[in-house]
Amino acid sequence: MGQFPVRARLEPSNPPRTKGTALITGGAGGIGSQIARRLKADGFRVVITDVDQEAGGRVHDELGVEFVPADSASEADMRRAVDLSSPIEVLVNNVGIRGATGAIWQIPIEDFRRTIDINTVSHIFMAQLVAPEMIERRSGAIIMIASGAARTGSVGRSPYGISKWALLGLTKSLANELAPWGIRANAVLPGMVAGERFAGSIALHAEREGITEQEALDRIMTRTRLKRFIDPGEVAAAVSYLASDDAIGITGIFLDVSGGFE
Repeated sequence: MGQFPVRARLEPSNPPRTKGTALITGGAGGIGSQIARRLKADGFRVVITDVDQEAGGRVHDELGVEFVPADSASEADMRRAVDLSSPIEVLVNNVGIRGATGAIWQIPIEDFRRTIDINTVSHIFMAQLVAPEMIERRSGAIIMIASGAARTGSVGRSPYGISKWALLGLTKSLANELAPWGIRANAVLPGMVAGERFAGSIALHAEREGITEQEALDRIMTRTRLKRFIDPGEVAAAVSYLASDDAIGITGIFLDVSGGFE
């Protein structure tokens, strides 16, 4: 009777596999810097990119990670980042912008193009850059930082929601196409992370519904089972798991880190 080929199990008695390089786009922000901190602690060589050179420098100094100033909308910048980081074992496509807000029919089409270019197209391009090398090594993991907004279609934030929804399709496509070489692709979907981006969303809801910002926040919290915000460190923990050998059999999944938001 024939047997299906399986990957050897990593027994606890075996020495840990040497960690490679983790490249994190948009790594100077709240979530990105926490992912950098966690993967650094996990033993990876960590390289972050960011368009904000001042913030990137701070993260570099604080965490001892490498920083490559780069605009994710620039193919030349991202090629340079990959060249300086290779070989890359883990790619964390984290970069993203809030995008314009308002009714779909009121937002200029150029705002849609810019949001999708940074939040989606740059992720596709980065995957294109790292995949050939991963295929050659038959090893690697690509992790998208999507958003719960991809599934809910937040009112007034269509450019952002559309761009993040596309990442789910990208994740599935990469998982299917890279599976023959043992390369995994997964997405993390953060929920309500306290910060400037979420505060702006609350203000928009309040304005549209004619209520106070506190009332808008309370209304959204009723849709969250745990009734609290998500800490960036919790998103980083999910990335850490998906980047680890503990998740060696996991690909093509969307890991929701939202406190049970519906």
